[in-house]
Amino acid sequence: VRFSIDLVKADLRFNSGLGASGGTDTEFFAAAFASGFAIKRTKKAITRETAHRERLSYSGQIYRAYRCSADNARVYGRLRKAHTIPLTIIIGVVEIAASPLFLIGGMDAFKLRMLAGGKKLAKAAGRAVSLLGWVPQPYQRVVGN
Repeated sequence: VRFSIDLVKADLRFNSGLGASGGTDTEFFAAAFASGFAIKRTKKAITRETAHRERLSYSGQIYRAYRCSADNARVYGRLRKAHTIPLTIIIGVVEIAASPLFLIGGMDAFKLRMLAGGKKLAKAAGRAVSLLGWVPQPYQRVVGN
């Protein structure tokens, strides 16, 4: 990410008090946007990152969807998407149940449908735990070291 020094001059800082919970970037950029700073995306950016295989696994991706959903609910308002939890669960269950039909398109199509359904269930769970005030702690354990 690249941002203007004006954010620093405006005294915007990453919240180190979040410790192992993560979500500091979400909170920082939400505060920047709320302060009137523009958030721009580009498709021309080139980014390279080595990701540990555990983060690329099914469970790693599901956990990321869960914690990101909980972080977003915490930063943007716990009740903001609470009403979406039941429908998100239903869609997730339907996607997982229907995933064997996608074997016709090959194993990759099946895996993508399973992942999409699993992520929906994880997002619903993240929103639900946020309503309870729970904060995931993904950085208590370092992955890949």
